[in-house]
Amino acid sequence: MDQTYGSASIGTNMAMRFEEKLLHHTISNMNEKSLAIDIGCGTGRHTVELAGLFQKTIGYDFSRGMIDIADEKRGGAGGKETVRRRIPCP
Repeated sequence: MDQTYGSASIGTNMAMRFEEKLLHHTISNMNEKSLAIDIGCGTGRHTVELAGLFQKTIGYDFSRGMIDIADEKRGGAGGKETVRRRIPCP
C-alpha cells in the first residue's frame, strides 16, 4: 500500500487539490511561520507543501514505509529543513 498511496484516482486528486488550496489559504493568514508539524504525514505530500511555507517542518507517521517514501520526496522541499520521524507503535 505504501507504494500505491500517492497514485490516486480522479476523485481523490480533486480532493487533494482542494486540501492544498485550503491549506494555502489558511496559512496565508498566519503571521508566524517558523515551524509546521504534520502528524500522520504519510508519504509527505503536505509536509513538502508546508516546507515551502515554513522555516522548518517535521512530519510524523507510524509507517516506516510511508516515512521512507516521504524521505525520497525531501528534495521537493526547496532546500528547507524537513524532518520525518516514525512514531513508535506499541
